Amino acid sequence: MSNPIVHQRNKGTAYALWLFGIFSVCGIHRIYARRYFSGILYFLTFGFFGLGHFIDLFLIPNMIDEENLKLKALYGYQPNQASFTRHRKVLLSIYPKINRRQ
Repeated sequence: MSNPIVHQRNKGTAYALWLFGIFSVCGIHRIYARRYFSGILYFLTFGFFGLGHFIDLFLIPNMIDEENLKLKALYGYQPNQASFTRHRKVLLSIYPKINRRQ
């Protein structure tokens, strides 16, 4: 049985939703980061009257990184990007005594 493919959250998408929240639906970026309670609270209070929405401009990277870390811990690391092979090559060049597949 294989693990399901889980898509990580993207900081660019979160910032786009934050920008969308300025003009209409505040808190949508928090719901995207799976912070449902605060997302609904932001929606009802217009982002804590704009102050919380402005502060989130600086908190979005940590929120997204934390959510991605939770997904990796829950489902395991899924190397679906080309950077995985690049990192392996760098590690092997730094530590040549690592067991290599033969």
